[in-house]
Amino acid sequence: MEVTEDARRAWLLPRVDRRCAEAIERVVEFIAEHLAIATADAVTVRILSPDGKALVPLSAHHPEPTISAAMVSVMGETVQPSDSGLWAPVLEERRPRRWQMPEGYVPPEASPQQVSFLERFPIRAVLGVPLLVDERVVGGVSVVRFTVDRPFTDQDEALVLACATRIAPMLDLRTRLSSLADADLTT
Repeated sequence: MEVTEDARRAWLLPRVDRRCAEAIERVVEFIAEHLAIATADAVTVRILSPDGKALVPLSAHHPEPTISAAMVSVMGETVQPSDSGLWAPVLEERRPRRWQMPEGYVPPEASPQQVSFLERFPIRAVLGVPLLVDERVVGGVSVVRFTVDRPFTDQDEALVLACATRIAPMLDLRTRLSSLADADLTT
């Protein structure tokens, strides 16, 4: 029995695309973890959904394992709309933004899971950075400071931007691989 070119393609390419996407996710997780260690703060990486309406969690890390596990849990239960909350101006303006939060602040759009998390781990400062490829938003990185009442500095922002320039092309490639895999499945 002869194997057709279409059969070889259908067998091979989804496997290659899946392995590449997994490798990208591991590298992004590595960067998030090490950025969290370097800043001693929480780091999240989110990828923009194909329709552009949501920031889907991809990675979260905090040097304190209890906080890290709680972050991963709450991010897994919630989807962040791209046009609301702190992310809206970051993505709209395509530039980093910094916020200082008053003690006990809970955003009005927070989900019940997020409210519960924020009651345990109060946020004091946030630095949001868009992930851009040719001025096109592909996601976002946030650095979140819990409990410690200290604003982010220009040096903090420069460090996160340096990581963001490394993460953005990987997320763009991951999105393109997903599109190729979807196209391969339909052909």
